[in-house]
Amino acid sequence: MLRGYPEGISVSFNLDLFSDVPRNKIANMVAASTKMNTTYTSSYKPNDVKEGFRVCMNEVGGSKMSQLQSQFFNYAEAVNVMFKLFDVIYSCGYTTSKCVAEMRVVFDGDITKLTKLKDINTIRLVNAVDECCVDKRYSSEKHVSEYVGNLKYMRRKMSGVVPSGVGFHNEYSFPANRKTPLYVPDLESNVLTIRYNKNTNYQKEKRGASAFLSGVINATTSILGSNNKYSVAEMSKVNDVAVAQKRVADLAHSFDLFSVKFPNIEISVDLKQDEAVVKSRYNEFRGKLFDLVYFCGVEDCQVNYDSERGALQVKEAHIKNGMFVSDMEMFYCDISGDISGCVLVECNVSKSNIKDCELMYGCAINDSIIENTWFHGVGITVSNSFIRNPNDKLVEAELRNTKVAGVVNYGSIVDGGCEVFAVV
Repeated sequence: MLRGYPEGISVSFNLDLFSDVPRNKIANMVAASTKMNTTYTSSYKPNDVKEGFRVCMNEVGGSKMSQLQSQFFNYAEAVNVMFKLFDVIYSCGYTTSKCVAEMRVVFDGDITKLTKLKDINTIRLVNAVDECCVDKRYSSEKHVSEYVGNLKYMRRKMSGVVPSGVGFHNEYSFPANRKTPLYVPDLESNVLTIRYNKNTNYQKEKRGASAFLSGVINATTSILGSNNKYSVAEMSKVNDVAVAQKRVADLAHSFDLFSVKFPNIEISVDLKQDEAVVKSRYNEFRGKLFDLVYFCGVEDCQVNYDSERGALQVKEAHIKNGMFVSDMEMFYCDISGDISGCVLVECNVSKSNIKDCELMYGCAINDSIIENTWFHGVGITVSNSFIRNPNDKLVEAELRNTKVAGVVNYGSIVDGGCEVFAVV
């Protein structure tokens, strides 16, 4: 093992790029650069490369978007492999904000003698990755100033609120989508999946990418060696989050307190602003009010609770970087964030991940990823986005420069920038 690289750690890569070069030629370039076997395919599959490399299409960006996938290499070899793959990308293509440089890390417990990744303290790990993401050695000042961090969004699975005394780390969930720097669900499979995100041209940032990988691996190794021993700095940050959430939770606990603190959020039950009725039903939806205020930053909107259906309806809310936007009915809202299980009516949605939702009439979606979602009504437009739907959920909308893995209904309007692929 090379000096400075700990044993028992392996890394693989999934690297997105755009290129006009055919995939078989990209595969030849990878093979020539790495001296290893490389295959290419038109269909995208999650990384399961057993030997060498694979070049495949990534439908998220259409036919010109490819992904270079590698087998696992020991840590010392992996850094050199990454540099060679970056050189291939630089010579034959380019990257944009749609592209992700994903690194998957595994720890061999028989060699490292460390706690398994599936048992790692996710709170400490999320905090460590946040710190790596704002390290100016490999992040631009613009990225550092805009990065919100995932620790802020730690959410207790039972009640949604972090108590003042933080409990076991496995009681909490964190945002997880294609662009989050740490993909927490993979930890259950003992895989640490991290993403090095630059808005464009990550392939030009060899030093930054290797420093990011090294920083996360070093932090992870340290955490696995002392899993539940928080440092003073870590506990201070976690307590700051707990205090901020508890402050909002205490306000949301009481209708009187909430209405004083958030006078611009109008609350009704069954479309009636009867204070006695609202108070009698308040406990049934106050958790969703907490989500709206804390995780979505909403301070001005109209909220109605449909008591017969147990549905919270939100009107004219402005949500930026919203997380855990789930199981609500949204009307005339401007939304950016993670949305799941919601009904959207005449909403403007951008830079979002939309999953298991229903899009009703008049919705305008831009620069987003849509999955397993129903399209209802007329006047739905989708621009610069990616849609993945099963065949029974027909896509019916005006599509502009959008890539679709699914079936587009005959009533749709499709411009020349769109591409439609079969569901695989």
